[in-house]
Formats: sequence, structure tokens, C-alpha cells
Amino acid sequence: MDTWEWLPFLQKRWLTIIATTLIVVAVTMAVTLSLAPVYEATAVVSIQTISKEDPSAATTADKTGAISAAQLMKSDAVIKLAAKKLKVAPSDLDATLDCRPLADTNLVLVGVESGSPERAADVANAVAEA
Repeated sequence: MDTWEWLPFLQKRWLTIIATTLIVVAVTMAVTLSLAPVYEATAVVSIQTISKEDPSAATTADKTGAISAAQLMKSDAVIKLAAKKLKVAPSDLDATLDCRPLADTNLVLVGVESGSPERAADVANAVAEA
């Protein structure tokens, strides 16, 4: 089928094509504007090990230490400490929290999503400090 063979069809249906396009754009805008914004804040934590022989000499932990630390940051004990610092219930922090080690490093990324940018930053920092 040649490109020019579509021209009569488009000429007959131009109003339907434009109306459909406008309806799709209007519905998309309505849905987009009705959604609440979600803000994400992150904090990066460096994991270091302390020697039993010399507690003042902190060394960089390997990546397995970061994996363990990321799992610990999601634990109930850390969540409770962060919630206490923020004066909220621990259940308010758990659903939005994501802690994961950064690949091949001793760093842990603490990510938090919230409807408020300040709240997201406060929670991320509280968990990182706990």
C-alpha cells in the first residue's frame, strides 16, 4: 500500500483523528495532575570495621560488610531508633525505606520515598545515623 493511498482516508476521518487525540491528551493530563508527587531522598553510609586490638584504627570494610550493614539498617532495632529520633511510629518508616549496598564498595545507600521532600530527607538521615 502506497503512502498516498492513505490520504483519502485521512481526509475523511480528520475530525475523528483530532478529537481522539485531544481526548487522549486531556485524560492523560487529568490523571497526571491528580497524582500526588513522590519525593526521594538518599543518604550514603560508609561502613568501616574496628579492630579488637586497636579500636581507634578503623579500616574500610569489604563489600560483604556493606551487604550485612544494609540488612541491619532494615532491622526492627534500627527502624525503632530512627522512629524514636523522628518521634513517629516505626510503622511509618518501614514501607518507604530501601537500604542496599552499592556494587563492589563498602557503601550503603539509604533511600526513602515520601510525599514531602523534608520528610524523605529526615527519614533517610535518621536511618543513616541510627
